[in-house]
Amino acid sequence: MLLWIIFAGLTTIALAAVLWPYLFPRKAEMPSAEEGAFDAAVYRDQLEELEADAARGLISAAEAEAARVEISRRLLAAADQERAKSRSGKEVSSRARARKASPAPTGRLRPAVAVLAAALVLPLLSLSLYLTYGSPALPDQPLAQRLAAAQQEQKIDVLIRKVEERLQKHPED
Repeated sequence: MLLWIIFAGLTTIALAAVLWPYLFPRKAEMPSAEEGAFDAAVYRDQLEELEADAARGLISAAEAEAARVEISRRLLAAADQERAKSRSGKEVSSRARARKASPAPTGRLRPAVAVLAAALVLPLLSLSLYLTYGSPALPDQPLAQRLAAAQQEQKIDVLIRKVEERLQKHPED
């Protein structure tokens, strides 16, 4: 009985770990209004790191210039998005455009129902398979008994081999 309680507890813990994100989704960590400012700060930091790498001689002057142009282009794009957002009050970031371009999900209910169904079906299916093909009524067999039975089988195999050898040496017996 204790084993079944342990199995039920482990199943409950596993189901809770799987269902937790669906039942309690995380909130967005950063509001969309701060995304442009955050992007600009990241690009400025990248420019500083690039200058430090170029000063230490880790990258060549041509590579530094190419990277500087690329980071500056991204920084200008982020600044343009911030200006456009402040003028119009609308979100124009690439993430927002991607969200608008992708079809809206039909709701959180469908994935949650699928996960909940799988979370209920899998344990019930495994329990029914065990009850059908397993041996739940079989009493426990302690390790000492299993080891003794294995040793007894080995003794019988040795005795049979000895008798066969004796018969080969003395076929008239």
